[in-house]
Amino acid sequence: MTTRQYRPSKLRRLVLPSITAVFLAYFAYHAFHGEYGLVGRARLESQAEQLAGELARLKDKRGVLETEVGLLRPGSLDQDMVDERARDSLAMVHPNDIVIMRGASATAVSAANAPLMGTP
Repeated sequence: MTTRQYRPSKLRRLVLPSITAVFLAYFAYHAFHGEYGLVGRARLESQAEQLAGELARLKDKRGVLETEVGLLRPGSLDQDMVDERARDSLAMVHPNDIVIMRGASATAVSAANAPLMGTP
């Protein structure tokens, strides 16, 4: 029986540690620069703050809209609110009325050129 003897290579002893080092470097890079890494976390936190501000703004807007809807319910109908909505949607005013339109839905209607809404 013959035995084959070979010289242990120095390169062979470095294969497993080098593969391990490559994997550790890969995971370390993505732990820092990845989507959920340290850099990504700061981006997610700033986005969360921005969305929290938008949520607060939308909650305030919802509260205002709920108040306006409450004024238009049959049990508590506010005549001024009905008149305001009618003037805004129809864009009609009486020539003697002074109307101050505000907000994004305001139309540029001058009181002098507007048709009559009805006879007083």
